[in-house]
Amino acid sequence: MILEAQEAFLTTEGGTPIPFFTQRFLAPRCWIGPYAHAAWGGIGGFAAMKLLVFYIVFVAIGEAIAYVAGRTVEVWSPATSLPVFLSLFFFMLWAAWRLAVKVP
Repeated sequence: MILEAQEAFLTTEGGTPIPFFTQRFLAPRCWIGPYAHAAWGGIGGFAAMKLLVFYIVFVAIGEAIAYVAGRTVEVWSPATSLPVFLSLFFFMLWAAWRLAVKVP
C-alpha cells in the first residue's frame, strides 16, 4: 500500500482520503490496521457475516448447555453451581469462536 501526500491530506493508491485521526497514527508503509486490506487482501463482507452468524449460533447452543449444566449442579450443591456455570460460560465463548473459524 502506497500513501501519497496531497495538499496535507493522505490518500490511498485509489485516491480514497484517509481520516485525519487515522493519519496521525498511520505509518508511511502501513501493513496492519484498517487500511491493510489493500496489502493483505482481507476477507470479504459475506465471509465476515457468515463467520459472525456461525459464532452466534455456536454461542447460543453453548450457553444453553452451560445453563443446563449449572442448573443440574445446583440440585446437588448450590454453592458449586455458579463456578461451574461461569467456567462453562467463558469456555463456550472461546470454543464457539474456534469452531466458527473452522467452519468453511
